[in-house]
Amino acid sequence: MTGKKSGLVQQLKQEVPTLLSTHCIAHRLALASGKAADTMPYLLKFEKLVKSIYRYFDNSPKNMSRLESAILEESSDCVRFKQVFHTRWLIFEGCVRAICENYSPLISVLAEDKGAKAPGLMKSIPTYKFVYTSHFLADVLKQLGILCKTFQSSSIDFTSVSSCLEVTVGEVKRLTESKQGKMCFKAAVPDSVDSSGESEYKGNVIKDSEKQRVEAERACEQFGERVLVNLEERFADVGDSKILRGFCGIFDPSVFVREGGVLEECIRTVSQHLGEEDLREEYMRFRGEVIECFARVANDANSVCQLALRKRDMYECVVDAAYRLLCIPVSSVECERGFSVQNLIKTKLRNRLDTRSFYLLMRFQIDGGPKHSFDFAAAYGKWKNMKSRRI
Repeated sequence: MTGKKSGLVQQLKQEVPTLLSTHCIAHRLALASGKAADTMPYLLKFEKLVKSIYRYFDNSPKNMSRLESAILEESSDCVRFKQVFHTRWLIFEGCVRAICENYSPLISVLAEDKGAKAPGLMKSIPTYKFVYTSHFLADVLKQLGILCKTFQSSSIDFTSVSSCLEVTVGEVKRLTESKQGKMCFKAAVPDSVDSSGESEYKGNVIKDSEKQRVEAERACEQFGERVLVNLEERFADVGDSKILRGFCGIFDPSVFVREGGVLEECIRTVSQHLGEEDLREEYMRFRGEVIECFARVANDANSVCQLALRKRDMYECVVDAAYRLLCIPVSSVECERGFSVQNLIKTKLRNRLDTRSFYLLMRFQIDGGPKHSFDFAAAYGKWKNMKSRRI
Protein backbone atom coordinates (compact mmCIF):
# COMPACT_ATOMS: atom_id res chain seq x y z
CA MET A 1 0.00 0.00 0.00
CA THR A 2 2.93 2.37 0.51
CA GLY A 3 4.89 1.47 -2.62
CA LYS A 4 7.03 4.27 -4.01
CA LYS A 5 5.65 3.95 -7.56
CA SER A 6 2.19 2.38 -7.74
CA GLY A 7 1.15 1.97 -4.11
CA LEU A 8 -2.18 3.26 -2.85
CA VAL A 9 -0.53 6.10 -0.92
CA GLN A 10 1.32 7.30 -4.02
CA GLN A 11 -1.83 7.19 -6.15
CA LEU A 12 -3.72 9.23 -3.55
CA LYS A 13 -0.89 11.76 -3.39
CA GLN A 14 -1.12 12.23 -7.13
CA GLU A 15 -4.69 13.38 -6.62
CA VAL A 16 -3.98 15.35 -3.40
CA PRO A 17 -0.31 16.51 -3.34
CA THR A 18 -0.55 17.83 0.25
CA LEU A 19 -1.72 14.48 1.59
CA LEU A 20 0.40 13.08 4.45
CA SER A 21 0.84 9.40 5.22
CA THR A 22 2.04 7.95 8.50
CA HIS A 23 2.49 4.52 10.04
CA CYS A 24 1.20 3.50 13.48
CA ILE A 25 4.00 4.19 15.98
CA ALA A 26 3.16 1.08 18.00
CA HIS A 27 3.43 -1.13 14.90
CA ARG A 28 6.71 0.53 13.91
CA LEU A 29 8.14 -0.26 17.34
CA ALA A 30 7.00 -3.90 17.17
CA LEU A 31 8.51 -4.31 13.70
CA ALA A 32 11.78 -2.73 14.83
CA SER A 33 12.21 -5.32 17.59
CA GLY A 34 10.90 -8.29 15.59
CA LYS A 35 13.02 -7.65 12.51
CA ALA A 36 16.12 -7.31 14.68
CA ALA A 37 15.81 -10.96 15.69
CA ASP A 38 14.76 -12.43 12.33
CA THR A 39 18.30 -12.54 10.92
CA MET A 40 19.91 -14.05 14.02
CA PRO A 41 19.86 -17.88 14.07
CA TYR A 42 20.27 -18.30 17.83
CA LEU A 43 17.47 -15.90 18.68
CA LEU A 44 15.16 -17.82 16.35
CA LYS A 45 16.18 -20.99 18.18
CA PHE A 46 15.66 -19.20 21.50
CA GLU A 47 12.14 -18.26 20.41
CA LYS A 48 11.33 -21.91 19.69
CA LEU A 49 12.63 -22.94 23.12
CA VAL A 50 10.43 -20.34 24.85
CA LYS A 51 7.41 -21.61 22.90
CA SER A 52 8.25 -25.18 23.88
CA ILE A 53 8.43 -24.21 27.57
CA TYR A 54 5.02 -22.55 27.35
CA ARG A 55 3.42 -25.54 25.61
CA TYR A 56 5.02 -27.97 28.09
CA PHE A 57 3.12 -26.35 30.96
CA ASP A 58 0.04 -25.04 29.18
CA ASN A 59 -0.89 -28.44 27.74
CA SER A 60 -0.49 -30.25 31.07
CA PRO A 61 -2.31 -29.19 34.27
CA LYS A 62 -0.13 -31.71 36.10
CA ASN A 63 3.10 -30.02 35.01
CA MET A 64 1.67 -26.60 35.83
CA SER A 65 0.65 -27.76 39.31
CA ARG A 66 4.14 -29.12 39.95
CA LEU A 67 5.69 -25.85 38.79
CA GLU A 68 3.44 -23.72 40.99
CA SER A 69 4.22 -25.90 44.00
CA ALA A 70 7.95 -25.55 43.34
CA ILE A 71 7.64 -21.78 42.96
CA LEU A 72 5.65 -21.34 46.15
CA GLU A 73 8.34 -23.22 48.07
CA GLU A 74 10.80 -20.43 47.21
CA SER A 75 8.59 -17.31 47.16
CA SER A 76 4.98 -16.16 47.28
CA ASP A 77 5.08 -14.63 43.79
CA CYS A 78 4.11 -16.83 40.86
CA VAL A 79 5.01 -15.39 37.44
CA ARG A 80 3.28 -17.53 34.83
CA PHE A 81 4.78 -18.42 31.46
CA LYS A 82 3.06 -16.66 28.58
CA GLN A 83 2.33 -17.56 25.00
CA VAL A 84 4.58 -15.89 22.44
CA PHE A 85 4.03 -14.96 18.80
CA HIS A 86 6.68 -14.36 16.17
CA THR A 87 4.99 -11.19 14.93
CA ARG A 88 4.76 -9.74 18.46
CA TRP A 89 8.30 -9.84 19.78
CA LEU A 90 7.62 -7.28 22.50
CA ILE A 91 5.50 -9.84 24.38
CA PHE A 92 8.76 -11.74 24.98
CA GLU A 93 9.51 -9.46 27.92
CA GLY A 94 7.00 -11.25 30.14
CA CYS A 95 8.14 -14.66 28.89
CA VAL A 96 11.86 -14.22 29.50
CA ARG A 97 11.22 -12.50 32.83
CA ALA A 98 9.20 -15.54 33.94
CA ILE A 99 12.09 -17.80 32.91
CA CYS A 100 14.62 -15.70 34.84
CA GLU A 101 12.54 -15.51 38.02
CA ASN A 102 11.36 -19.14 37.92
CA TYR A 103 14.58 -20.70 36.67
CA SER A 104 15.24 -22.99 39.64
CA PRO A 105 11.64 -24.34 39.85
CA LEU A 106 11.66 -24.79 36.07
CA ILE A 107 14.85 -26.88 36.15
CA SER A 108 13.63 -28.97 39.10
CA VAL A 109 10.33 -29.81 37.36
CA LEU A 110 12.05 -30.75 34.10
CA ALA A 111 14.68 -32.84 35.88
CA GLU A 112 12.03 -34.91 37.69
CA ASP A 113 10.03 -35.60 34.53
CA LYS A 114 10.94 -38.83 32.78
CA GLY A 115 8.79 -38.17 29.72
CA ALA A 116 9.94 -37.49 26.17
CA LYS A 117 9.76 -33.68 26.13
CA ALA A 118 11.61 -32.80 29.32
CA PRO A 119 14.99 -34.38 28.37
CA GLY A 120 14.95 -32.44 25.11
CA LEU A 121 14.43 -29.16 26.91
CA MET A 122 17.11 -30.04 29.47
CA LYS A 123 19.70 -30.17 26.69
CA SER A 124 19.30 -26.49 25.84
CA ILE A 125 17.93 -24.70 28.91
CA PRO A 126 20.65 -25.31 31.57
CA THR A 127 23.35 -23.60 29.49
CA TYR A 128 25.22 -20.33 29.97
CA LYS A 129 24.14 -19.13 26.53
CA PHE A 130 20.42 -19.64 27.17
CA VAL A 131 20.44 -18.09 30.65
CA TYR A 132 22.56 -15.11 29.62
CA THR A 133 20.30 -14.41 26.62
CA SER A 134 17.20 -14.64 28.82
CA HIS A 135 18.52 -12.05 31.25
CA PHE A 136 19.73 -9.69 28.54
CA LEU A 137 16.42 -9.83 26.65
CA ALA A 138 14.52 -9.30 29.90
CA ASP A 139 16.42 -6.03 30.41
CA VAL A 140 16.22 -4.76 26.83
CA LEU A 141 12.62 -5.78 26.14
CA LYS A 142 11.51 -4.20 29.41
CA GLN A 143 12.64 -0.81 28.09
CA LEU A 144 10.92 -1.44 24.76
CA GLY A 145 7.79 -2.62 26.59
CA ILE A 146 7.61 0.62 28.59
CA LEU A 147 7.89 2.59 25.35
CA CYS A 148 5.21 0.40 23.75
CA LYS A 149 2.77 1.11 26.60
CA THR A 150 3.53 4.81 26.26
CA PHE A 151 2.80 4.66 22.54
CA GLN A 152 -0.52 2.94 23.26
CA SER A 153 -1.72 5.77 25.49
CA SER A 154 -4.77 7.63 24.23
CA SER A 155 -3.22 10.98 25.20
CA ILE A 156 0.04 10.70 23.24
CA ASP A 157 0.66 13.01 20.28
CA PHE A 158 3.43 13.51 17.73
CA THR A 159 5.21 16.07 19.89
CA SER A 160 5.98 13.54 22.64
CA VAL A 161 7.04 10.64 20.40
CA SER A 162 10.62 11.84 19.90
CA SER A 163 11.34 12.51 23.58
CA CYS A 164 10.00 9.10 24.65
CA LEU A 165 11.97 7.40 21.90
CA GLU A 166 15.24 9.13 22.84
CA VAL A 167 15.00 7.90 26.44
CA THR A 168 14.47 4.30 25.32
CA VAL A 169 17.25 4.45 22.73
CA GLY A 170 19.64 5.70 25.42
CA GLU A 171 18.74 2.84 27.78
CA VAL A 172 19.03 0.17 25.05
CA LYS A 173 22.39 1.59 23.99
CA ARG A 174 23.64 1.56 27.58
CA LEU A 175 22.57 -2.06 28.10
CA THR A 176 24.12 -3.13 24.80
CA GLU A 177 27.47 -1.50 25.57
CA SER A 178 27.68 -2.56 29.23
CA LYS A 179 26.31 -6.10 28.62
CA GLN A 180 24.87 -5.90 32.12
CA GLY A 181 21.40 -4.92 33.32
CA LYS A 182 19.30 -5.03 36.44
CA MET A 183 18.90 -8.81 36.21
CA CYS A 184 22.63 -9.11 37.14
CA PHE A 185 23.24 -12.56 35.71
CA LYS A 186 26.99 -12.13 35.29
CA ALA A 187 27.36 -11.28 38.97
CA ALA A 188 25.75 -14.62 39.93
CA VAL A 189 28.19 -16.86 38.00
CA PRO A 190 32.00 -17.20 38.23
CA ASP A 191 34.07 -14.75 36.22
CA SER A 192 36.07 -17.52 34.55
CA VAL A 193 35.13 -20.88 33.08
CA ASP A 194 35.86 -23.94 35.22
CA SER A 195 37.90 -26.77 33.75
CA SER A 196 34.93 -29.09 34.21
CA GLY A 197 32.89 -27.09 31.70
CA GLU A 198 30.17 -26.39 34.25
CA SER A 199 29.14 -23.46 36.43
CA GLU A 200 26.69 -23.00 39.26
CA TYR A 201 23.77 -20.59 39.01
CA LYS A 202 21.13 -20.34 41.77
CA GLY A 203 22.13 -23.77 43.04
CA ASN A 204 21.79 -25.36 39.58
CA VAL A 205 24.58 -26.70 37.40
CA ILE A 206 24.68 -25.17 33.91
CA LYS A 207 26.88 -26.06 30.96
CA ASP A 208 29.54 -23.41 30.47
CA SER A 209 32.44 -22.74 28.13
CA GLU A 210 34.41 -19.82 26.78
CA LYS A 211 32.79 -20.34 23.38
CA GLN A 212 29.31 -20.11 24.87
CA ARG A 213 30.16 -16.89 26.68
CA VAL A 214 31.56 -15.24 23.56
CA GLU A 215 28.64 -16.36 21.39
CA ALA A 216 26.05 -15.28 23.96
CA GLU A 217 27.52 -11.81 24.40
CA ARG A 218 27.96 -11.37 20.67
CA ALA A 219 24.38 -12.45 19.86
CA CYS A 220 22.90 -10.10 22.46
CA GLU A 221 25.16 -7.26 21.36
CA GLN A 222 24.09 -7.73 17.74
CA PHE A 223 20.43 -7.78 18.75
CA GLY A 224 20.78 -4.50 20.64
CA GLU A 225 22.65 -2.88 17.75
CA ARG A 226 20.05 -4.00 15.21
CA VAL A 227 17.21 -2.76 17.40
CA LEU A 228 18.86 0.67 17.51
CA VAL A 229 19.38 0.68 13.73
CA ASN A 230 15.77 -0.35 13.08
CA LEU A 231 14.43 2.29 15.45
CA GLU A 232 16.51 4.94 13.72
CA GLU A 233 15.30 3.85 10.27
CA ARG A 234 11.62 3.51 11.14
CA PHE A 235 11.42 6.77 13.10
CA ALA A 236 13.74 8.82 10.88
CA ASP A 237 12.76 12.39 9.98
CA VAL A 238 12.48 11.85 6.24
CA GLY A 239 9.64 12.37 3.80
CA ASP A 240 6.27 12.83 5.47
CA SER A 241 7.80 12.26 8.91
CA LYS A 242 9.90 15.40 8.46
CA ILE A 243 6.80 17.38 7.49
CA LEU A 244 4.91 16.07 10.53
CA ARG A 245 7.83 17.07 12.73
CA GLY A 246 7.53 20.56 11.26
CA PHE A 247 3.81 20.73 12.08
CA CYS A 248 4.57 19.62 15.62
CA GLY A 249 7.35 22.18 16.01
CA ILE A 250 5.27 25.24 15.17
CA PHE A 251 2.64 24.28 17.75
CA ASP A 252 4.79 22.66 20.43
CA PRO A 253 5.36 25.21 23.28
CA SER A 254 8.79 23.76 24.00
CA VAL A 255 9.86 24.74 20.46
CA PHE A 256 8.05 27.95 19.52
CA VAL A 257 8.93 29.86 22.71
CA ARG A 258 12.60 29.78 21.67
CA GLU A 259 13.72 31.53 18.50
CA GLY A 260 16.38 29.68 16.58
CA GLY A 261 17.24 27.33 13.76
CA VAL A 262 14.84 24.58 14.87
CA LEU A 263 11.78 26.83 14.74
CA GLU A 264 12.86 28.39 11.43
CA GLU A 265 13.32 24.94 9.90
CA CYS A 266 9.83 23.89 11.05
CA ILE A 267 8.25 27.05 9.59
CA ARG A 268 10.11 26.55 6.30
CA THR A 269 9.04 22.90 6.05
CA VAL A 270 5.36 23.64 6.70
CA SER A 271 5.35 26.61 4.30
CA GLN A 272 6.80 24.51 1.48
CA HIS A 273 4.34 21.70 2.11
CA LEU A 274 1.25 23.93 2.19
CA GLY A 275 2.50 26.25 -0.54
CA GLU A 276 1.69 29.29 1.63
CA GLU A 277 4.25 32.06 1.25
CA ASP A 278 2.53 34.24 3.87
CA LEU A 279 2.58 31.52 6.54
CA ARG A 280 5.74 32.78 8.26
CA GLU A 281 4.50 36.34 8.75
CA GLU A 282 1.07 35.17 9.91
CA TYR A 283 2.56 32.55 12.21
CA MET A 284 4.93 35.00 13.90
CA ARG A 285 1.97 37.25 14.75
CA PHE A 286 0.07 34.27 16.14
CA ARG A 287 3.14 33.10 18.08
CA GLY A 288 3.63 36.52 19.66
CA GLU A 289 0.00 36.67 20.74
CA VAL A 290 0.15 33.20 22.29
CA ILE A 291 3.34 33.96 24.23
CA GLU A 292 2.05 37.30 25.48
CA CYS A 293 -1.60 36.53 26.25
CA PHE A 294 -2.00 32.75 26.54
CA ALA A 295 1.28 31.51 27.99
CA ARG A 296 -0.44 29.89 30.98
CA VAL A 297 -2.99 27.84 29.04
CA ALA A 298 -0.74 26.98 26.07
CA ASN A 299 1.03 24.09 27.78
CA ASP A 300 0.89 21.51 24.95
CA ALA A 301 0.48 21.32 21.18
CA ASN A 302 -3.22 20.47 21.39
CA SER A 303 -4.05 23.57 23.45
CA VAL A 304 -2.08 25.78 21.03
CA CYS A 305 -4.00 24.29 18.11
CA GLN A 306 -7.28 24.99 19.90
CA LEU A 307 -6.22 28.62 20.38
CA ALA A 308 -5.58 28.85 16.64
CA LEU A 309 -9.03 27.43 15.85
CA ARG A 310 -10.65 30.07 18.07
CA LYS A 311 -9.00 32.75 15.90
CA ARG A 312 -9.71 31.19 12.51
CA ASP A 313 -10.79 34.52 11.04
CA MET A 314 -7.43 36.14 11.81
CA TYR A 315 -4.95 33.35 11.02
CA GLU A 316 -6.24 31.27 8.10
CA CYS A 317 -2.92 29.63 7.19
CA VAL A 318 -2.12 28.77 10.82
CA VAL A 319 -5.61 27.32 11.28
CA ASP A 320 -5.12 25.13 8.19
CA ALA A 321 -1.90 23.75 9.71
CA ALA A 322 -3.62 23.22 13.09
CA TYR A 323 -6.46 21.26 11.47
CA ARG A 324 -3.98 18.98 9.71
CA LEU A 325 -2.00 18.27 12.86
CA LEU A 326 -5.12 17.51 14.92
CA CYS A 327 -6.70 15.15 12.40
CA ILE A 328 -3.63 12.98 11.70
CA PRO A 329 -3.76 9.83 13.89
CA VAL A 330 -0.62 8.94 15.82
CA SER A 331 -1.42 5.23 15.94
CA SER A 332 -4.19 2.71 15.26
CA VAL A 333 -4.25 1.56 18.89
CA GLU A 334 -7.71 2.98 19.63
CA CYS A 335 -9.15 1.20 16.60
CA GLU A 336 -7.61 -2.15 17.55
CA ARG A 337 -8.66 -1.65 21.16
CA GLY A 338 -12.23 -1.33 19.88
CA PHE A 339 -11.93 -4.63 18.02
CA SER A 340 -10.65 -6.31 21.18
CA VAL A 341 -13.62 -5.01 23.19
CA GLN A 342 -15.94 -6.17 20.42
CA ASN A 343 -14.57 -9.73 20.60
CA LEU A 344 -14.89 -9.76 24.41
CA ILE A 345 -18.55 -8.67 24.30
CA LYS A 346 -19.94 -10.45 21.27
CA THR A 347 -19.14 -14.07 22.03
CA LYS A 348 -20.77 -17.22 20.66
CA LEU A 349 -23.28 -17.13 23.52
CA ARG A 350 -24.22 -13.50 22.80
CA ASN A 351 -24.39 -13.61 19.01
CA ARG A 352 -27.96 -12.23 18.90
CA LEU A 353 -27.08 -8.80 20.25
CA ASP A 354 -28.72 -6.08 18.15
CA THR A 355 -26.63 -3.20 16.83
CA ARG A 356 -27.74 -0.54 19.31
CA SER A 357 -27.28 -2.70 22.41
CA PHE A 358 -23.90 -3.82 21.12
CA TYR A 359 -22.87 -0.21 20.48
CA LEU A 360 -23.92 0.93 23.97
CA LEU A 361 -22.08 -1.96 25.63
CA MET A 362 -18.91 -1.10 23.72
CA ARG A 363 -19.16 2.59 24.62
CA PHE A 364 -19.68 1.70 28.27
CA GLN A 365 -16.70 -0.67 28.23
CA ILE A 366 -14.35 1.81 26.51
CA ASP A 367 -15.46 5.20 27.88
CA GLY A 368 -17.50 4.26 30.94
CA GLY A 369 -14.72 4.57 33.50
CA PRO A 370 -14.18 2.21 36.46
CA LYS A 371 -17.12 -0.08 37.15
CA HIS A 372 -16.99 0.39 40.93
CA SER A 373 -17.91 4.08 40.50
CA PHE A 374 -21.03 3.38 38.42
CA ASP A 375 -24.33 4.32 40.11
CA PHE A 376 -26.38 1.15 39.60
CA ALA A 377 -29.25 2.45 41.76
CA ALA A 378 -29.72 5.51 39.54
CA ALA A 379 -29.53 3.37 36.40
CA TYR A 380 -32.12 0.98 37.83
CA GLY A 381 -34.43 3.88 38.71
CA LYS A 382 -34.17 5.33 35.20
CA TRP A 383 -34.83 1.93 33.62
CA LYS A 384 -37.82 1.32 35.89
CA ASN A 385 -39.43 4.66 35.04
CA MET A 386 -39.01 4.40 31.28
CA LYS A 387 -42.32 2.51 31.06
CA SER A 388 -44.73 0.56 33.20
CA ARG A 389 -42.98 -2.58 34.39
CA ARG A 390 -43.90 -5.48 36.63
CA ILE A 391 -41.11 -5.51 39.23
